[in-house]
Amino acid sequence: MSEEENVGEAEPEAAPEPEAAPKNEGESGDAAGGGSGPTAEEKQFAMFLHLSPFIGWFVPVLGNFLAPLIMWQMKKDSDFINDTGKEALNFQITVLIAAIISAILMFVGLGFVLLPVVAVAAIVFIILAAIAVNKGERDRFPYCLRASMREPSLLSRPQSY
Repeated sequence: MSEEENVGEAEPEAAPEPEAAPKNEGESGDAAGGGSGPTAEEKQFAMFLHLSPFIGWFVPVLGNFLAPLIMWQMKKDSDFINDTGKEALNFQITVLIAAIISAILMFVGLGFVLLPVVAVAAIVFIILAAIAVNKGERDRFPYCLRASMREPSLLSRPQSY
């Protein structure tokens, strides 16, 4: 009967292991590639990717577009950064289109009201997105034209038979 008691004791020891696994899943699951969420480095890079359009203040013309494009191309092998980069770039394209439309509408006076609204909205949405990705959340801008940025076609890849 002492063997049955030992067997009964072994089963409760196995029960805490699954409880310990979810605690480590958020920390070591990311590093092990478990797919449970982005690593701290990915979160930080994604945050800087969203904040990079502010470089456009110092490099006018296309600085707000080129900075996220370059950063996205640097680390787009990560799913989290790839998704974040596409969203940031699409939003900057949307802001650029809205700014051009506002500039054209300045000839009728409406652009003088619209352009500051576009600028303030862009700043607010960029900061909110940077905060969201720093928490590890997938961000989606509320007003964004999402272009199709798919992988290259099968014709550009070597095919194995």
